[in-house]
Amino acid sequence: RCLSDWSSDVCSSDLDTLFDFQAAAVKIAARHLEKRGGVVIGDVVGLGKTLMATALSRLFQDPPHSLETLILCPRNLVGMWEDHAARYRLLGKIVPLSKARSVLPDLRRYRIVLLDESHNLRNRDGKTYGVVRDYIERNGCRCILLSATPYNKAYLDLANQLRLFLGPDK
Repeated sequence: RCLSDWSSDVCSSDLDTLFDFQAAAVKIAARHLEKRGGVVIGDVVGLGKTLMATALSRLFQDPPHSLETLILCPRNLVGMWEDHAARYRLLGKIVPLSKARSVLPDLRRYRIVLLDESHNLRNRDGKTYGVVRDYIERNGCRCILLSATPYNKAYLDLANQLRLFLGPDK
């Protein structure tokens, strides 16, 4: 089957492995990414957040958007994301979150930022948070946040993640 986005049909035989609930989630996420500049895919482990985020990034990579994706993830997930990027022909760059402070200030513009394990950026006073937030703001990025635990200790955890792409007035 084809994955139908919010305005047209996008077919990719490589992404045909999405279950119906995942395809529906990607469609909803695409609308939020378009309208609000970001989306949180928060689901329990094993329900396919990685595949849904890959499909979502591909929707924005294909025309008419033609946007490349910067993937920020914990170091232990870099290999998995490299495999997904190669398998699904996802254009972009993968940077371990631990290297964000040294890489992002001089990194070229990517218009989609995918943050895997986004709950690692729940403290807006942290230096890594500041560098990531600055990159997103400076480059006008849309954000895809992935986390099985977007809310850890306080509602502020989730609020700070949303602040990566939403202004305080939103």
